[in-house]
Amino acid sequence: MRRAGAADLPAVADTLAAAFDGEPWTRHVVDARDHRARLRDLYAFYAELSLDLGELWISEDAAAVAAWLPSARFPDVAARLAEEAPRLRALAGGRVVAWEAAERIANAHALEEPHWFLASVGVRPERQGQGLGTAVLAPVLDVLDVPAALETSTPGNVGFYARLGFAVRAEAAVPGGPRVWFLVRRP
Repeated sequence: MRRAGAADLPAVADTLAAAFDGEPWTRHVVDARDHRARLRDLYAFYAELSLDLGELWISEDAAAVAAWLPSARFPDVAARLAEEAPRLRALAGGRVVAWEAAERIANAHALEEPHWFLASVGVRPERQGQGLGTAVLAPVLDVLDVPAALETSTPGNVGFYARLGFAVRAEAAVPGGPRVWFLVRRP
């Protein structure tokens, strides 16, 4: 595993779009029209943000990606998210109302204390089950001295994250959409 650089951003976006194509959250909040292209643009944004302000890790072949951000309460992250909000809403397309409702739920359950947020971790579907997800998370998890937080709408992911030391701290149903689990891992 290694830190990603700017040259890796297209491969990172492709991997995350492939990994999240059938995920309940993205299916609910991102328009089905040109869904994969919208996902690619969405994850390109989060990858670039992680590269600029956080930590972006990949496997050598870019089949696994972990994008980390300091919590959105950090001024640089909050300012960038606010600046890019119109772009992100545009990516939601006809699902923008669902996007905004889901964001309200996520913000209401955001961890208050300083932490690192796992914005995205994904493994190409054909490479899942080979330990790459665990391996790409390890470089950051092994050194964190503050909590790590994440959210998932895939029930099977809860057990995966539990094996890495995360615990469910809340769960909520997105109106008309999936159930979401909010997890935290203490250092």
